[in-house]
Amino acid sequence: MQSLLELSVFIQKLTVEAKLVKMSLNFANGMTLMIIKGIISEDFINYKKPCMIIEFPICKDFKCGQALCQNNPLIKYPDIEISYSQIVKKYMENDITQAIVFMGLEPFDSPHDLFLLIEEFRKYTMDDIVIYTGYY
Repeated sequence: MQSLLELSVFIQKLTVEAKLVKMSLNFANGMTLMIIKGIISEDFINYKKPCMIIEFPICKDFKCGQALCQNNPLIKYPDIEISYSQIVKKYMENDITQAIVFMGLEPFDSPHDLFLLIEEFRKYTMDDIVIYTGYY
């Protein structure tokens, strides 16, 4: 039983590492695609202002504990490849949203994508940027 659990954890870590390699290759090759788990165009719960939600694809170490992680179901969602400019365009076309929220799995475990998306976002608006993280 223990070895099956260890194998599952090992496979999950390999999957995370493969995603990190793919993101790094995209970045190194000048591609403007990022990997996310989801995008919610309008949300009225996760921030004090109406916001767009970007769900990031990985959490390297499950700092909060995988069994306790409220975002754990996102692991099973399919990866979505989308350009930074598509996300910003979608945001800018919505007259309701006043903020963009980056949340889990763990935004800071995708640092290149997080930085480049914020950089692209700031070219067009000074609306609020919120980052929910498991780091403390």
